[in-house]
Amino acid sequence: MLSKIKIHYLFTKTKNVFLSLLISIFSIAIWPILALNFTPIYKISIKILDIPRVTSLSEKALIINYNILIKYLQVPFIYKLKFQDFPMSPQGEYHFTEVKNIFLNIYSIVFALLIFFLLCIYLYKKKKLSFPIEIFNYTFYILSFFSLSILYVVLSDFSKTFDKFHKLFFNNNYWLFDPRLDPVINALPEEFFMICGVIILCSIIVEAIILKVIYHKQLKKQK
Repeated sequence: MLSKIKIHYLFTKTKNVFLSLLISIFSIAIWPILALNFTPIYKISIKILDIPRVTSLSEKALIINYNILIKYLQVPFIYKLKFQDFPMSPQGEYHFTEVKNIFLNIYSIVFALLIFFLLCIYLYKKKKLSFPIEIFNYTFYILSFFSLSILYVVLSDFSKTFDKFHKLFFNNNYWLFDPRLDPVINALPEEFFMICGVIILCSIIVEAIILKVIYHKQLKKQK
């Protein structure tokens, strides 16, 4: 009898940790998408980094080119990237194709998990699935560990982290743009990606804190 209780306990814990891990993966995947589509981040970066001076383009023109890129990266049926003001080398175009594939894979993960969560909610409402509050707590620790670890690395030496990131996800050096051949790199400086990275990681930290608060509130209700 005791062994059955232990098995049930281990199964429940494993299930809760697994669900927490899936929620964490969903959060980590969704925030880059939200940041990518939140144009004010780029607008602020334009001013902070003085991008119009470097590119000799107006803020309006830069936003138009940025939106062209964002649309290309997210819409599967757009096969050709053509900026309004920037020519591209074949290597530069190929790199953006690789980036597009990464984002489409992220979208696939997000949609798959979203369907799974909707199914879980349906089963929960039908009282066929439990949702222990411990899941909030586990998710808090997973997200906190991930975001704080990456944030520390990013703030310690972003350039080195940026290079390692590209070497990890790309098996070529096409991401090393030559401004003479791919002037778009002047509109997307390394510092812009650092700003995006910090905002994404801070957003995940805030989400983790909110989950922790929810956990403690629910815990008090149960006492």
